[in-house]
Amino acid sequence: MDALSTYEYISSLTREQLSAMDRIRSIVTLKKIVKIIVRDGDQSLGPPTWIYIGIKHDHIIIPRFFCTCKHFVIRVMMEKNTLSCTHLLAQKLAEETNSYRVAYMDRGSYLNTIREIIKYGRSPTLRKVLYTSNPR
Repeated sequence: MDALSTYEYISSLTREQLSAMDRIRSIVTLKKIVKIIVRDGDQSLGPPTWIYIGIKHDHIIIPRFFCTCKHFVIRVMMEKNTLSCTHLLAQKLAEETNSYRVAYMDRGSYLNTIREIIKYGRSPTLRKVLYTSNPR
């Protein structure tokens, strides 16, 4: 199994198949998937970054390819026991159903968010942006 296998597997799943998975559906229903858009004024910088916000840990997601969760790193990449983690599947369903939150950030807040997730496992900066800013 490799990145292409993961991509093909996730791409092959329909919205109905993903919705039938209770864990995936609950993640999407609770809007635990966040799309970060980095802005400089009115201009977006680069593609959006996707994040799963959990109770204990946040995970960075590259849609259909990679997730920073332990399950993905161990079970998918190292042991090659499975093709995906729940976060990748939930991101696909969230994107297809427009059931995600959007966080607009400047470059500094974005870099802090990524650093915090990598270093501490969760991002206070992302939570602050989500809960204190007005939706755009």
